[in-house]
Amino acid sequence: MSANHILITGATGVVGSAILKKYICNSNDTIYVVVRGLNPEERIKKVLDFWDIYSEKNFSRIKIINSNTEALNFGLSLNEFKSLGESLSLIVHAAANVNLSQEKDLATQSELDSIENILKLMSYNLNCKLEHVSTVGVKGISNISLSEKHVNEQTHFFNSYEYAKFQVEKRLQKSIKEGFKVTIHRPSMVVGETSNGKTINFQVFHFILRLMTGKITFGYFPPILNWKLDTIPCDFVAQVIFLSSQQESTIGQVYHLCSNIDESLSLKEISNLIRKSTPLNNKQIGSFKTVSYFIFIFIFHIIKTLPLPSKTKRRIELFPMFLKYTKQQQIFENHLTIKHFSMLDWPKPKTYLLKSIQYYFR
Repeated sequence: MSANHILITGATGVVGSAILKKYICNSNDTIYVVVRGLNPEERIKKVLDFWDIYSEKNFSRIKIINSNTEALNFGLSLNEFKSLGESLSLIVHAAANVNLSQEKDLATQSELDSIENILKLMSYNLNCKLEHVSTVGVKGISNISLSEKHVNEQTHFFNSYEYAKFQVEKRLQKSIKEGFKVTIHRPSMVVGETSNGKTINFQVFHFILRLMTGKITFGYFPPILNWKLDTIPCDFVAQVIFLSSQQESTIGQVYHLCSNIDESLSLKEISNLIRKSTPLNNKQIGSFKTVSYFIFIFIFHIIKTLPLPSKTKRRIELFPMFLKYTKQQQIFENHLTIKHFSMLDWPKPKTYLLKSIQYYFR
């Protein structure tokens, strides 16, 4: 394996850490990471520990830039930044602000500042390739299925995160026309590893699991149990991005890393998996009581007044947004992606979601 210099952003997150693991285990590359906050070395060591790949040799391959991706030149001097860009053969941009309630302009500016930094790095070496992690959420609020093509104008989005990712994709379309080597990956809802459900952080999916136990809502649900949730394991996302980064044929393409409507499980099926996950869950989950959206929103306002942990309350604030999703079935085409990566065994939720559920409730 030949060694290159690559940059991975978001390396402490769910997708980014899985990508970091993939390159540590399958290349000899020197890996630059951008890590914000105090003790960035300890944060990266914890990531390697979590994935059971820590060693002095592996850690020594990682060069840490203590900054954030939206800071001008990653907080480096112009000469340092230019030198970094000239040395890179690949950038995997997985960093993202997943605060769904952030003000739209702030979220968008943060994402655009990050991508401008990355494109500036690439301008110092036009042979550098970018694997950009976007989201199927760039579809916005639409009854039309999302094709594996560059996005057109959208006007309505479920949240600021999706809007910001849409704006970044528009910027990347322009960069592709300018000759930059860019591939866009749109994962659906990312869950734990295929084989064991392991994930470095718990995210929206895991809150949905708590919701589907009925404990927070006292067993009351609006008519959403037949709504399908599209998921994909974090290690599979990393595998596709790793393979894509080795191929020139993926430049300019858009890939959908998702299960598709035919394979996705409904919330009712997911609730049945929760029951199977442990005997304790089977005992604690009662029967669901279906009520109208209007009545459920009334119950939701009652729940908000209860003395719940602050983190739970923040998640509960996402209820109305979640209900908007369930009123419109999300359909993401991925047949072209499956065809291009035909060497892979595309994971089916029926085979991996139970493991993610068991891992979470353990």
